[in-house]
Amino acid sequence: MTVNHAKLVAEATVSEQRPTRVIVCGEFSSGKSTVLNILMRDTLIPAITGKGPRPVVKISGGDKPGIATEAAGAAPRPHATMPLARDLAEAASVSATLPADQLRGFEFTELPYLEDGPIAEDVRHHIENADILIWATIGSQAWRLSEKTIIASIKEIRPLPTILAVSRADKYRSERDQDRVRERLEREAEDYVDGIVFLHGSRKQITKAKDSEEEWQVAGGPQLWSALAGLDLIGATPDHAAKTAPASEGPTVVPFDPPEAPVEAVDQTEGAATAAGETADGPEWQAELRALTESLNGVVSAGVVPAGDADNPIGLAGSADDVTAAAQACLDCVSVHKTAFDFDGVETTLGRTQITTKNHLLVFEACDDGSVIFMFNRTAKMNPGIALRAFGRLQATYQAACD
Repeated sequence: MTVNHAKLVAEATVSEQRPTRVIVCGEFSSGKSTVLNILMRDTLIPAITGKGPRPVVKISGGDKPGIATEAAGAAPRPHATMPLARDLAEAASVSATLPADQLRGFEFTELPYLEDGPIAEDVRHHIENADILIWATIGSQAWRLSEKTIIASIKEIRPLPTILAVSRADKYRSERDQDRVRERLEREAEDYVDGIVFLHGSRKQITKAKDSEEEWQVAGGPQLWSALAGLDLIGATPDHAAKTAPASEGPTVVPFDPPEAPVEAVDQTEGAATAAGETADGPEWQAELRALTESLNGVVSAGVVPAGDADNPIGLAGSADDVTAAAQACLDCVSVHKTAFDFDGVETTLGRTQITTKNHLLVFEACDDGSVIFMFNRTAKMNPGIALRAFGRLQATYQAACD
């Protein structure tokens, strides 16, 4: 299975002048540079030790590679390679442009470590202009009270979609220890973050991951990119989703194996929902939509009801029973609409529809070909605004496959 970075970039880029801005924040020595290195798949950013001055580090993709540091009040100073940690510590900022396809359309900014208390004006400026927040936390001390307080302060400035990146996950004694931490984070941080990713980001591991898909999977790179792909890009203009990168200049598809999600047993008896139903479009678009739903936090079920085949919904997420139940609820709504709103024999069209309960949100849309696509999620895991925009991406991807 592959994640299409070209499509992700096309959705991320509003224009050449307005990339999607991702800020990487965290407390002291929390793994912020590790996050950037894993995203780049390279150990470009050195670790700066000590609590002295730290520069703002900005990484973006571009055709012309370049690295420059800037001291307070001085002109940028170009470098052939990334300066040593001691030199970076003396700089106010460092900017690097890399010809890496997966970075195109994005601007990643590592901010100096944050502490509980008032947020400095220069940091506030970066927050106000950001689209996504990646919060780095140390695996052994993940999600302390001070972190909760800082993220709450950030979201008061701008309610950013947030990924919690747990660094040094390779230090856990067993997978069970990591599972316990994940369960705790999902419980305690669910109101603050939209996704959780565990990173095995030692410099040795990232070096091995540079030339090995298997080692990059171990490092957590594919999982981090998939989490980014599943977030709503709130900095976009209204016609953002309609924009596409030029076909002749667009970045290539970077293949990798995304994380395997736990697969629940599916009833394959006749008439049951299937997680791998075959359609005229084949499994390719299904794999793409499943990768998207897997990256979203809080999805109970998602699927497509093919036109003329209401008894066999195609599952994209969740168990067969959950897919079937949500699909039937959508079809019932469509049926009621057709019955109740038949004016002089003219059939009306049911657009995107949402049904909200105390703890859940069901959103669906009847497509032009008569099929219905739907997503059912827990509102405690994903707020309705982000859920609706995430569904918009799901529906647009499906509609493009149908066209």
